[in-house]
Amino acid sequence: MIAIHAGAGYHSESKSDVYKRICKQACLLAIEAIKCGKNAVDCVTIAVKCLENSPNTNAGIGSNLTMDGTVECDASVMDGLSLQFGAVGCVQGFQNPVEAARLLVEKQKQGNLSLGRIPPSILVGNRAEKWISENDPHINTSCNLITDESKRMFLKYKRRLELHEERSEQQKEKDSSE
Repeated sequence: MIAIHAGAGYHSESKSDVYKRICKQACLLAIEAIKCGKNAVDCVTIAVKCLENSPNTNAGIGSNLTMDGTVECDASVMDGLSLQFGAVGCVQGFQNPVEAARLLVEKQKQGNLSLGRIPPSILVGNRAEKWISENDPHINTSCNLITDESKRMFLKYKRRLELHEERSEQQKEKDSSE
């Protein structure tokens, strides 16, 4: 069974057909990978990459922006047979963070590191970015994930938040002067 969703957050009803098309494409790619003999982790990675490559989902390109106006992505993958998992969080500039999560699983399958150290399962932020660069230089680490739409939405909601904070401050001043 393959189950896909279009990412976290609100999804506009007007874009329902777009989300369905992208999810169908991701499922079809994963089914094709299964037919070619790929393992489950590879199939999941292929499906998620399809979502990350679409500017219409909240994954990879087109993700929601942080309060600072940047994109920070998270991804995780688990191998149901070995129960090994890999996850990255708060990584910037990676179009396909799921590849890094998959790579963590693959490194764990290779066994312990020198002196019996256990390979990492979860890496975040700069440390994750450094580890990815050291372990697979082919993973693209310099992508601009901000789309015109994600920037527009960021500015819209940032302004709403600023207006709300201004009104709250004015109300506090009014209440304290009474």
